[in-house]
Amino acid sequence: MTMDKLHQGWPLFLMISLIFTGCQEPVDPQILAEREKYLLQEEPDGAVGVLEVREKLAETDQPIVLMGLVGAGSDSTWEPGKAKFVIRDRSAPVEKHADTPGHDPSTCPFCKAKKEKMPDMTALIQVVDPDGKVVDVDARKLLALKEEQFVVIRGVAEVNTLGHLVVSADGVYVRQ
Repeated sequence: MTMDKLHQGWPLFLMISLIFTGCQEPVDPQILAEREKYLLQEEPDGAVGVLEVREKLAETDQPIVLMGLVGAGSDSTWEPGKAKFVIRDRSAPVEKHADTPGHDPSTCPFCKAKKEKMPDMTALIQVVDPDGKVVDVDARKLLALKEEQFVVIRGVAEVNTLGHLVVSADGVYVRQ
């Protein structure tokens, strides 16, 4: 490729770069500062899945490194305005058929089976400050999270009175 052709392509490259840069919503500097506290730059060692943590969790308040996918299928993943979200074990089925016209989850055998198994395959993640309080920033903004991202969570796990696995996280790594 000659230098002339490279120079001819430069304006197009610049224009495309500006368009994509301009499409991103600017992030509040305070949120960026908070993000640095909780978003891990390196993946912690020894991560295990949700099911394995549940099997091994004998006591409450055990330090763990947990891995999973953001989201629980049709259930709500996020708590708006809070650094809380749901992850699921990688082996958890996610059925996309629920959006089909005429679908009735109360009579669907797949939905019934999933509903019975899903609580054991999910974990509620709550990002907490050093005082143990949930951070008051939506997890999607705080950690730039999206559904289906693979994450590794560092924190303390317990099973609450409803039988749900709850992790108070002090660090989250997003696998790229």
